[in-house]
Amino acid sequence: MTEQLKPIKNILILGNGSWGSTICGMLQDPERYPEEKGFTYPGYNIKIHGPRMTIGNRPLLDQDSAAIWPEAAFIDAQSADLTIFAVPSAHMRATAHTFAAYFPHDCYILNVAKGIVYDEKKHSVDLMHEIFIQELKSYNRPWIASLAGPNIAREIREKPFLATSTAIATLFPNKQYHELLKDTFTLHRFTTLQDNPDILGLELSSALKNVIAFASGVVHGYYEEQASKEGKLEVKIMNTIGSLIEISAQEAEYMYHRIAKDKGYEGRIPYIALGDLITTALSKDSRNFKAGRLRGIAQAKGDDRPIEEILDYVGEAVESVTTTNSLANYFRGKGWEKDFIVFRNIRRVMYGQIHIEEALDSLAEGHPKIARLLDAMEKRARRNHERDKRKTEIKKKGLEQD
Repeated sequence: MTEQLKPIKNILILGNGSWGSTICGMLQDPERYPEEKGFTYPGYNIKIHGPRMTIGNRPLLDQDSAAIWPEAAFIDAQSADLTIFAVPSAHMRATAHTFAAYFPHDCYILNVAKGIVYDEKKHSVDLMHEIFIQELKSYNRPWIASLAGPNIAREIREKPFLATSTAIATLFPNKQYHELLKDTFTLHRFTTLQDNPDILGLELSSALKNVIAFASGVVHGYYEEQASKEGKLEVKIMNTIGSLIEISAQEAEYMYHRIAKDKGYEGRIPYIALGDLITTALSKDSRNFKAGRLRGIAQAKGDDRPIEEILDYVGEAVESVTTTNSLANYFRGKGWEKDFIVFRNIRRVMYGQIHIEEALDSLAEGHPKIARLLDAMEKRARRNHERDKRKTEIKKKGLEQD
């Protein structure tokens, strides 16, 4: 006989940034549960907390450099049916360690962060579910799960609601538990897919696409600024981004298999990862795209400001920076640095070590397929430019005849 799972009534959200606040608002919004569409408003008791902040809007830290949380967060943790971790990946271990002793034995654990963290002791990288396995009590480990999908916080908050979807992966195969989470996160115009993907594939692909989104933002910002200086639309922006996404995605897939093999996994990248990649890499509301765009604009102006200044300007966690640093340390230890030419150049541009044009030239020189793609991109841009030029001339002649 299948054991009946505890229903979800009390929800605790740790992390009150844009994503945590968006999830909180979504689950409490009566408009997400229209009766005419078969929904019933669940009336969750949701508590959301963030760490105490300094005057400079940074987390207040204790002597061990761990964030200090308000007492109310620990009280709410003791009665939580579901705890959603929405803190940046760089703070995930400390947060899980801090709250581990307070969760009930049957508290469900859901991660919504998208990052990779380097573990200096193991000389390896940890995904969020691996941090939970290490830091949470053994009785909570069966309930570890992650949520990810092609979603941007602002687009979810805006009305009318944008139709979107997400996926939830549980650490252990448990159809009943997956159905419980799926039902919780299936709302009006927000669908949770039926499939229960591999959790490593879901978390790793979600982290890697942020790096690609940063690169996409750099290209967009750089050529956008160039176009504004020249007083015309630069047709190569989307062509360059499209080519960059293609070659980056190919390398990310190769990277995924190398990391998975090193960890002893044989999982696969879920289908939803493609939509997640395209959404994040092309959305101006993506914080990783924003940070990359600022780097691109700065390079177009000859400004090589530190990445820290860019992060301060964005004002939110930019997971691509944590992920690239973690992977760089990991690859260095494995001797894999030269195996990932796209990633290496993205990181160098991120830190202002090379110019975006240098990076593209470096990719073309070091990778024959990249060279062909860039060449095709240039030809396509020229064709589009000539086509637009002819259209303008025809339209002009027509107006003159009239």
